[in-house]
Amino acid sequence: MSALKTPKPSEHTPSGTEIADAPVYDTAFHDPYGRWSAKWDLARANGEPDALALNIADLEFSTPEVVKAALRKAVEDGRYSYTELFPDFYEAARNWQQQHHDWTPEADLAVFFPRIILAVAALAKYELGEGAKVVTYTPAYEPIVEVLEANGCEMEYLPLEPGEGDVYPLDFEALEAALRDADAFLLTNPHNPTGKVFNQAELEGIARVVANCPQVLVLCDDIHADFVWDQNRYQPLAKVAPELFVAGRIIQFQSPGKTFSLAGAEAAVAFTGNAQLKARLEQIKRASGIHNPNYFAIPAAIAAWTQGSPWLAHIKALIRNNLEQGAEILNAVPGVHTYVPQGTFLQWVHVPGYETEADFQKLARAAGIRFSNGLGFGDHPGYLRLNAAISPEVYLPAIERLAEVLKDQGQRK
Repeated sequence: MSALKTPKPSEHTPSGTEIADAPVYDTAFHDPYGRWSAKWDLARANGEPDALALNIADLEFSTPEVVKAALRKAVEDGRYSYTELFPDFYEAARNWQQQHHDWTPEADLAVFFPRIILAVAALAKYELGEGAKVVTYTPAYEPIVEVLEANGCEMEYLPLEPGEGDVYPLDFEALEAALRDADAFLLTNPHNPTGKVFNQAELEGIARVVANCPQVLVLCDDIHADFVWDQNRYQPLAKVAPELFVAGRIIQFQSPGKTFSLAGAEAAVAFTGNAQLKARLEQIKRASGIHNPNYFAIPAAIAAWTQGSPWLAHIKALIRNNLEQGAEILNAVPGVHTYVPQGTFLQWVHVPGYETEADFQKLARAAGIRFSNGLGFGDHPGYLRLNAAISPEVYLPAIERLAEVLKDQGQRK
């Protein structure tokens, strides 16, 4: 197995009392190969064994020890049989919302799905149907749009344009015009890839528009909800608009996948406020051939939601440092602009002059980094997305290297 060439340590290292207990948690960057990884092993298979993969948005931190202990116990049993859901799973999901987001949905009205994207695909096929119009903001997370289109939905995109201070203001008139003849509205909060967190006034405005369009079902993919920074505050749309939630107009999705390094052992939840909608989701799920959770996903999720908060606080401090220092390094390059996002662990970077796949590939090869480029988020040339959820000893030197290449290539243009 070839060794990954990790950059040399950077001068930008995290400091402060909030992460003084660093030895308690494993935050080192371990050999990433040999795990059937869509990020690292795929890079090696594509002939890039030395590239630092900052593209796919999952954490590069080892999951909490409490989750490992739950999984070890599940492994040791040795009987990986068919599974079933019980109240402890839904109560753990509900309690996480209550403790971290000040919202208490009814556990009895929640529905399990293996992944949020599978739930969206099932809804597209069995609820929305061929030719359904779905509205969402762009740039947009491509895989979830892909499954909507693959199941016959027609997409309409509303542009999110950076305003003063990178706040990405909303145009409610444009939203209402788009939703008048729409079947569904896909809301991602915090937003991927811009990192926008929709504030109270914005969520209230969205709720007013949706209330005026009674045929619209709102799908809230809030998988990044546990990563919100500074004075920003995440709130579920269902909390801000309880009347719409109770009427069965909002499905609020939650998952521990990104929060706890469990993307490959995920168990998602669709919160509803309406018994009829819950029953319909259960029907849709069975029609899709979804019956039981993965054997390992449920103990992992319950352990994470019930015991993972201290670990998450520590990891967030590291990521916040990465985002802040990464922005400082990149903004020192003439013409390049980024910022500390309001939410998510993603750095959305404006790199003028990089317009084509060939441009981005040239940049990636020169810097020795894999990233997601803006062409994959609804054709947004001049942008790239970096995943900052990795050890600072890896991320910050990699960003320094990227900045050097951007500066050098910019001078040659």
